[in-house]
Amino acid sequence: MDAAAVLDIAHHYDNAADQVDSALQRCQAALTFTGTRAGREYTDGGGEVRRSVEHTIGALRGWSRSCREIASQLRVSAEDYAQIDDRAARRIG
Repeated sequence: MDAAAVLDIAHHYDNAADQVDSALQRCQAALTFTGTRAGREYTDGGGEVRRSVEHTIGALRGWSRSCREIASQLRVSAEDYAQIDDRAARRIG
């Protein structure tokens, strides 16, 4: 296993999570949508849009958390592999 490559992949997952989090922070105010903002005639439709936006934001936050968890597990795996490889090298001499 190429531990450096695995760590590089973990870094890419962290970057993806950072980009999603950054986009959510920048756009969250713009994505706020209420029935009032839709106008009196479209209150129900505005509520539906708001629920849909909230669902999408929640899904994106979940995706970001998942990316961070994957990155963490990749780092742990690379570290474990490096330790195992070092022990094997010491045994061989």
